[in-house]
Amino acid sequence: MSKFVKPTNSLVRAYAVAANGKSDKAKVTNEDRLTYLRENPATARQMLVEAGLPVGKRGVISAAQFQAAADLIS
Repeated sequence: MSKFVKPTNSLVRAYAVAANGKSDKAKVTNEDRLTYLRENPATARQMLVEAGLPVGKRGVISAAQFQAAADLIS
């Protein structure tokens, strides 16, 4: 079993630079966090579970749940 590592703003910035060509000096926005989590739904689901927020084990994650997970990234 692998250990879960909660994403940070630095990780999201690195993803945004690689995927979207964002400047590596640019501030991480809420949209960057949401984009990262939508591309990594298992990470979003794990973050919600560890935070004790409601989320199903399978199926689609709602926009509100993605936003809740994005709010957990610091």
